[in-house]
Amino acid sequence: MATPHSLCRDPRASCRASSVLDRNKSLYGAANALSTDPTSCWTSAQGSPQHLLLLFQRRVTTKKLSLMFQGGFVGQDIQVLTRDAESGQWRAEAGCVIEPVDSNELQEFPCTTQGVDAMRIIFQRSTDFYGRVVVYGVDVLGCEGETEAEPHQSPSS
Repeated sequence: MATPHSLCRDPRASCRASSVLDRNKSLYGAANALSTDPTSCWTSAQGSPQHLLLLFQRRVTTKKLSLMFQGGFVGQDIQVLTRDAESGQWRAEAGCVIEPVDSNELQEFPCTTQGVDAMRIIFQRSTDFYGRVVVYGVDVLGCEGETEAEPHQSPSS
């Protein structure tokens, strides 16, 4: 099995968001959440729910979701949806339980999926009274394509 690596640092990956504070994409746009610059971030406008849409542009298998919020602006009641790379159908990922704490620290959560080309992270509410969410970093660790091992064929005698 291949070693999981960052799927969001790949140049093919992109990010979209439900909203951007003051519509200022250069300062607060969704692409900033993928940046390795620790001073850049995605900041949503007011209101709930909010979401980030990660587009991998290829078939991937995911293992882990990492999020870094600004304390006081942490997304809560998070739901993860993935898009099947073949059918294009969206499905809720019950196995991706994302329960972040109100903190500035990088937080990692198991999130195992297969054969997907996009992930939507929905923040149903926020620790902020106005419903704003601030994400300084988002990443998904995983591998290209399917990683399930093929059944072992024993040689016939």
